[in-house]
Amino acid sequence: MTDRNRWPCLVLAVLSTGSFAQEPQTPGATPLVQLRQEARQGDVEAKFLLAKHYEQGTAGAPLNLSEAATWFASAAAAGHTESQRTLALMHLQGRGVPQSFDEAQKLFFQAAQKNDEISQYYLGRLLLTGSAGEMSVETAIEWFERSAEAGHQDAQLALGRLYVEGIHTSKDVDRGLVWIRKSANQDHPQSQYLLATLYEDGSLITEDPIQAKSYYSRAADAGLAEAQVWLASWYELQEPPQYPAALRYYRQAAKQDNAAGHFGVARLNLERLLYTPNSQEGLRHLRQAVALDHPAAHYYIGRMYGNGSLSGGSTRALEHFQRAANLGHAPAMYELGLAYYQGTPPVKANPGLAARWWRKAAQQGHLDAQYAISLLYLSGAGVEKNTGVSFAIANVAAAQGHEQSLQLRDRLMPSLSADVLRDAQDLSVELFEQFADGADESARSRLK
Repeated sequence: MTDRNRWPCLVLAVLSTGSFAQEPQTPGATPLVQLRQEARQGDVEAKFLLAKHYEQGTAGAPLNLSEAATWFASAAAAGHTESQRTLALMHLQGRGVPQSFDEAQKLFFQAAQKNDEISQYYLGRLLLTGSAGEMSVETAIEWFERSAEAGHQDAQLALGRLYVEGIHTSKDVDRGLVWIRKSANQDHPQSQYLLATLYEDGSLITEDPIQAKSYYSRAADAGLAEAQVWLASWYELQEPPQYPAALRYYRQAAKQDNAAGHFGVARLNLERLLYTPNSQEGLRHLRQAVALDHPAAHYYIGRMYGNGSLSGGSTRALEHFQRAANLGHAPAMYELGLAYYQGTPPVKANPGLAARWWRKAAQQGHLDAQYAISLLYLSGAGVEKNTGVSFAIANVAAAQGHEQSLQLRDRLMPSLSADVLRDAQDLSVELFEQFADGADESARSRLK
């Protein structure tokens, strides 16, 4: 019988007869007092149970992690497997004891040697990262394999990722997929999500949108917020869009304080995409997404300040555009560049800063930013004037379908000498690789 399975039996024994029946009992003592007496007399299982009560604040025991750690340590020293594992986790997390990866590794090793698959998994993690000062990929994989063979889902996923990614060991996609599938088929949501992304991407296994949707759905229904957000987005993209279903999954993710979930609920309400939109609910979730530093949420609320939907004006708008831009949000970079170019209060006109932000947005494929920076090179505002570079950038944006850039390119072409035009066209090819990442491949053929 495992340590865990003996627990209920032991409690009955403390209250009546059984394994402790021969121990002296204090008349009228509460179960907790009786358990403490048994623990002090050296009963290992009683020490473990007493520690659990202090850890959880149950059976009349006050929540006291330090006291819990003391009793876990006493039981662990006597070889109690679950106490060794629990104390190791406390050291790993710094709960009730000082955080110590070294102590955690020692305790996990003691339990792992007795085939505790949870400890084997955590021991593998510590050895893989070298957090305890001893990195050994080969030994980590051995412990992951032992844990995975015993059915531990996290170990199966960890092992699968190692082989699929081939970062710490030789890449073996087929071997990795075997372990990921084993974990996913045990309804492990993170494994289901990973398998879904692989089916959606199609670079490592045959692309299969149906399988991808199936695994995303399973992970979402198991409560994984990232999968719930994906599924909500999927419902939005249907023809016609299924906004009520999208809202349901966004709300599920938001309940887990997922930033994208909050933003999804906000957007559906504020953009009035629902039959009965609720602007108060939308604004509440938008602010929660902003508090979680969701880049698009910062941009969205910045637009609301900028257009007067919220009081605060351009000052508050630029605060949020700046934050979103710092987080890598290209539309916010464009807006920030526009503010510096125009001198929107409270900032002063600064074409150099405008060029900096527009260039960053352009490199992420933002077409309006590409057009804007091509105009800067044409005029020499904030950058050194260069008509050939202006043509090259406009050429890239035009090839991606930006109408204003197309008109600028065609207007500039007759003014360029043959040599300048040839160099500009060569530059266009180079810039296309930087500025048009992810663009339709046919866009390249539209370069002039």
